[in-house]
Amino acid sequence: MRSRKKRRWTVGLEDPLPPEGFVRKLEALDRNLRIRWSRTDQAWHIEERVGPAACVDPSKYFGPKRHDRFVRARDGYEYLRKVMPDVALDERVLYFVVAGDLHRYGGAHALCDAIEREEARDEAERKRKRRSDSRDRAKDVFENMTWRSGRRVGLALRPQAPRPSSKAPRFFKVYREAQKGRAQTEGP
Repeated sequence: MRSRKKRRWTVGLEDPLPPEGFVRKLEALDRNLRIRWSRTDQAWHIEERVGPAACVDPSKYFGPKRHDRFVRARDGYEYLRKVMPDVALDERVLYFVVAGDLHRYGGAHALCDAIEREEARDEAERKRKRRSDSRDRAKDVFENMTWRSGRRVGLALRPQAPRPSSKAPRFFKVYREAQKGRAQTEGP
């Protein structure tokens, strides 16, 4: 007899159970979260409770995903995220659940406000850089035009402090006096 490989996930039979450690971590994250095996997607669905369980007419749910939508509506849950069976159920999955949860950011309005504030900051920074770049370009153009016209360009951006006294100016003074004296002695 040939041995058959057993399929890990089968449709129509008992649904697989998620690891108990992951379920505890998910509930510690938020008591309204659950993980459920989807028979139609053959994947895990992470769902959040949004209301009480209700009596739902299954004939109102149609389409390829009708079973999942019916189960969620019946139990009072909303779809958050799908996790494929080959992905390990660990902290990485929890990270993406937290990152996608608008309630943690204070709701959709608060998140939109925060995004708009950050965009305004970025726009102000871009304008500041653009102004600075424009000033630098204007300064370069002015210096080039000044040099081309034959005028001198001041290279120092700030006034320079007076130089401390040194022997060099005194030396030149003595040298000039010596030159004058020599010119007078040689005379005509």
